[in-house]
Amino acid sequence: MLLLNGLKLTTAPAEGLITLEDARLQCRVDAWGSPPVHPEDPLLLAYIQGATEELDGIDGWLNRALVTQTWQLTLNCFPCRPIRLPLPPLQSITSIIYDATDGTATTLDAEDYRVITDTDPGQVEPVSSWPATKNQLGAVRITYVAGYGDAEDVPQIIRNYVRARVAQLYDFNKLVQGGSGPPVPVPYMRDNLESIRMRGVQP
Repeated sequence: MLLLNGLKLTTAPAEGLITLEDARLQCRVDAWGSPPVHPEDPLLLAYIQGATEELDGIDGWLNRALVTQTWQLTLNCFPCRPIRLPLPPLQSITSIIYDATDGTATTLDAEDYRVITDTDPGQVEPVSSWPATKNQLGAVRITYVAGYGDAEDVPQIIRNYVRARVAQLYDFNKLVQGGSGPPVPVPYMRDNLESIRMRGVQP
């Protein structure tokens, strides 16, 4: 039976990796008024979201969770080893729910498993052994919190990438409006993140 069944975002990050003010400063956009506004604020916010999505979450290049977010990992059964949780860093386990052999949805007591957050990726392992489950798809659901914390807790090198990427997208938009071609790509932007990229975590 295939072990991995799915990975689903249940609670999205509450904030972006950089603020609108950060993006304005990076793109040299002066806002005015109280509170300050600029006609291109919606465009900058879209670029912040797009640059973040390039790196963050299940479809992101880094294969990591950045700002705090909650995911649910669904498995078809418990494995005979510790479970490595995708999208590190792992903060905590919210719940482990499994379908017992009689089909009853059962929440595993927190004292029956250990959460290991000082490895990359984080893991969860049983104190003795994992319980038996019903032979069906999606019999195990692990809900967990991942990410570095608030935006300011995310490594600066990642936040610098988002700033630079937002500015690149903004400048490209201006060049298109002016009839020019796209800017020369900046090859080192993503290369600088290679050392923290997480590759192919399997539970």
